[in-house]
Amino acid sequence: MLPDTTGTIVMDLSQEVTIPPKIGGLSKAEVEDIITASIEAGVPQDGTPAYFDWESKHYNITPDNVARAAFLKNLVRENLDWIGLTRDNRSAKVLDYGAGTGLLSRAFLPHVRQVLAIDNSCGMVDQYNKIAAASKQESPGCEMRAVHGDLIDRYDLRLALDSEIADPDGDYQSFDLVVMCLAIDCFITDAPSEDQYMELINALDILVDRMNNDGVLVIVEIEKFYADADYASEALLDGRKETGHGSREVMAALNEVGMEDTAVIEDQDFKVDMELFGQRRSRHEKYFMVRAKKGEEGLEW
Repeated sequence: MLPDTTGTIVMDLSQEVTIPPKIGGLSKAEVEDIITASIEAGVPQDGTPAYFDWESKHYNITPDNVARAAFLKNLVRENLDWIGLTRDNRSAKVLDYGAGTGLLSRAFLPHVRQVLAIDNSCGMVDQYNKIAAASKQESPGCEMRAVHGDLIDRYDLRLALDSEIADPDGDYQSFDLVVMCLAIDCFITDAPSEDQYMELINALDILVDRMNNDGVLVIVEIEKFYADADYASEALLDGRKETGHGSREVMAALNEVGMEDTAVIEDQDFKVDMELFGQRRSRHEKYFMVRAKKGEEGLEW
């Protein structure tokens, strides 16, 4: 069981990262070649599992994701007590939902007993498990693995759940901690906004059902631009997204599903400068991190 965590904290952990010439053991030219080959494959850029199967081939070596992994590791390490993890007790069992290649899983790896992940992209799961195998020496006391599946079937793929996920008495039940990074908007369909909010509530309720009482849910996501404006310039957005769910919707939905002690860390600036294909590029994303605890009641329909 995780300790009590209460209160609302607003912190600034701004981090600017400049990517060196060598990226993930590859040169910049090698990274450019891999990206070019992937683009020439002609996979539709639609955010579906098929897209992420394609994306998985170079996901871990792009400059922004190399930097983002360091950003997330720092964000988790600096907020262990706030999340509810003690530095000397690696007893927590974690579900990373929509895990991709495991950027957030790796941030939690040194601090927990077990990280189990789910993703609806076979390619991402394959990359995740390769990284998990390579991480055994770094964190020998923690198990890390992923399976292919989808608890919240946005794309109506009707994926057959892995037997481990479907087993009511299996490993993919009774989690102390459920975490997500850049996955909230995967719950959204093209429905009207009020229906999208209900989809978010239903999705979170499915995840909460996999948690122990007093378990903690942690969501890391890019903040939404809430100000009224006919046109939001890049400067006005200041690293925030124009559509999708932001901290306000997430906090409200967590209250709807019966979560307690909801709190948020805001204004976490991720900035990275990179040079690819002869052009200097900057990426700025403003993140929030929400934490909430599962009460004994949960959601009653």
